[in-house]
Amino acid sequence: MWEVCAGLFHAASQDLAEARRAEVAADVDASLLHRTGLSTVIASALDGMRAVDMRALLDAYHGPRLAIAAADIESPSSLHVQFPDVPVRKIHGAGHWLMMDKPDEFNQILDEFLAGVR
Repeated sequence: MWEVCAGLFHAASQDLAEARRAEVAADVDASLLHRTGLSTVIASALDGMRAVDMRALLDAYHGPRLAIAAADIESPSSLHVQFPDVPVRKIHGAGHWLMMDKPDEFNQILDEFLAGVR
């Protein structure tokens, strides 16, 4: 599992990002979807999001914070819009999986943030 996670966040070319996206989709498709069915997966994911109290989670965490957001799909439900006290860096030209769409830019922002919390 670590290899998959490390691969997702590795600064890679767009071709590699597309290959990783396909690999992750295939893993999900091969396991969860086929065992439970698509409607169950979607219903469970939506129900899980409804039950999360983001304010309580953010209030409980007192460490350094940074939201990295896809600028082109910002909406009123975006975390940094709902919680403006969380600092945000935006990436243009990326979708929901911005760490895969723009891995170099994402990793640069993350590296800068982590360098500041050492």
